This record gives sequence, C-alpha cells and structure tokens, in this order.
Amino acid sequence: MTLASDYFDHRYKILDTLDHCEPHRTWLIRDRETSQLFVRKQMDQNAWETSKLRRTFSNPHLPIFEFAYRSDEGFFIIERFVAGTTLQDVLDEKKTLPTVDAIRITTDLLDGLSAIHEHGIVHRDIKPTNIIISDDGVVKLLDFGISRTIDETKTRDTHILGTAGYAAPEQFGFLQTDARTDLFAVGIILNQMLTGELPQDKKPTDKTLSTIVSKATSLSPEERFQTAEQMKKAIRYKRIRSEQWRKILPGFRSNTRWKIIFSTAVYIICLVLMAGYFYDAFWMVRIHPIMEMVSATLVFVISPLLAGNLFYWDRHLPIIRDLPQPKILLKVTLHYSP
Repeated sequence: MTLASDYFDHRYKILDTLDHCEPHRTWLIRDRETSQLFVRKQMDQNAWETSKLRRTFSNPHLPIFEFAYRSDEGFFIIERFVAGTTLQDVLDEKKTLPTVDAIRITTDLLDGLSAIHEHGIVHRDIKPTNIIISDDGVVKLLDFGISRTIDETKTRDTHILGTAGYAAPEQFGFLQTDARTDLFAVGIILNQMLTGELPQDKKPTDKTLSTIVSKATSLSPEERFQTAEQMKKAIRYKRIRSEQWRKILPGFRSNTRWKIIFSTAVYIICLVLMAGYFYDAFWMVRIHPIMEMVSATLVFVISPLLAGNLFYWDRHLPIIRDLPQPKILLKVTLHYSP
C-alpha cells in the first residue's frame, strides 16, 4: 500500500462502479469531508501520463482535473463529476437535433479540443457516449482513457485503438494519430446529429454543412481540417446565420415551442395595432402625426422587446441586477433564458 493509496482511502469513499472494462475502470466516489462527487479512472501508464498534462490548463468543455496518483493497483486520475445526459442518450431519444443545437454542440466540442490539441494531446475516442450535456447546459468531453501525446518522430501509433464508426483510418495502424484524427470523429458526430446516420449513409441536406462533414471525414488527413479552430471557423458563418435572430429576439432564444408560438402571436398583434396607428396618423387629419408614430413605436415595439428582456438589459443595470426578482417574472420577462 502506497502513501497515495492511503490518502485516497482516507479522503474518498467509493460509491459505485461506472465502468467495469479493464484496464480503464471507472468509479463514482465522494469526498468524505465536502460530500462532493468525483470520478476515479484507472488508466494504462501512457494515458495516465497524458492525462496529467491537463493539470496545466483548464477549459469549460473539459471535466475539472483534480489530481493523479499511482499505487500498487495501477495508475489513477481523479476528476470532478459532471451531472448530465450523454449525447448518445439525447440521440437515442430524439434521433436528430435542430441545426442550431447541432452546431452549438459541435463548436463547444471544438473549443474543448482546441485546448487539448494546443498541449499536444489527442483524445482518440470521441463518440456520443463520451460527450455529456451537463445539467446547466454545458457540453463536456469525457474519458481520456486512450488519449496520447503526439510524437513527431513516429509514423504510426503503437496500439490500434478507437471506436468503430468514429475512428479515423489512421487509428487502424496506417499513420500516427493527431488533431485531425479527433476532427474526423467530430465530423461523424455532426452528421449523426443532423441526419441520424453516418456520412456514408446520409449527408445533411444543407450544402454548407454537407461540405464541412465531407472535409472533416476525408480518408486522407491532409484533406481534412488541420486544426479545431479551422473547423470552427468554417462553421462560424453558418452558426451566426442560424442563431443570430434566436439570440436577439425574445421568445425565440430558448427554442421552446410554446414560447415561440406565444411570442409570434404577440408580435403579430403588435404589428397589426402599430399598422393601424400609422394608417391613422398618415391618412386621417391629425395635428401631431409624428408624435402618434413615436407613441405607437414605443407602445407596440419597444415595450414588448424590453418586457422580453432584449439583449438581457437587466443584467447590465447594477441597481436592477441586484434586486430580488419576482417568481412570476423569472421565466416570463427578466430571465427569459436562451
């Protein structure tokens, strides 16, 4: 028994086994002092050495790394537990996702990959079961059990590892894996979120996204996106075009059906009433037609948008931001969350 094992047994309590597959077993554990949940992962030495590099950086789309240790039983890392739903569970239920959601998940995933690739780490096992949507809506990339660092002196990997359907050709012993290997899997997952199928079976109907998938999943690494940032840049215009109005217009930001229907009805009513005011100001004899137009704009345009919290204005006003918020307004106006 080593000092590291003594420390672990003293500090943590094992609650459950999450993965029984050797040699990458995973346990759910709890801190005896704080009751906070963590995950303990057993790894081979190579993946353990790679995972220790994550102590030097952090990213919101990666699990929080606590510490690594070795004992007579093997090599282990401790990470903060992430509560949420795997992307696989989401796809099992919904089959496909709206374009705006698929693009958001993809770009968040690419943000996390940018962080690990900058430090020479290749994940090598990106698949829907290793991607989790946390309870607070953050995309997280999990399970670095077969990750490795890039070795420029090698022409191919020592071990053939990966998951069929998501593994790039070079993972089967043809070449060394690198950042482009992970991007291959991201392209597969993007296609799966949009179509419910693998790229060889069905591609997105959207021409831009189909081109992105084709480039990311090219058999030749040289023909793929070379970096996560490059791939993210390629879909950035598509994301802006898909999301910009949803980010701005109250009622559409959450992509919730009843909110969209209700908001659409409100906007139509306001436009009809405003048109009536404008018609009255222009075609009827009025002393102050400009004032009537300004008044109509304030009542039927500005007021609904402010009530819907346009640009989240309440978050930028210190006095209002610090006030306790009525529960009735919490979901309807002041915090109409996206």
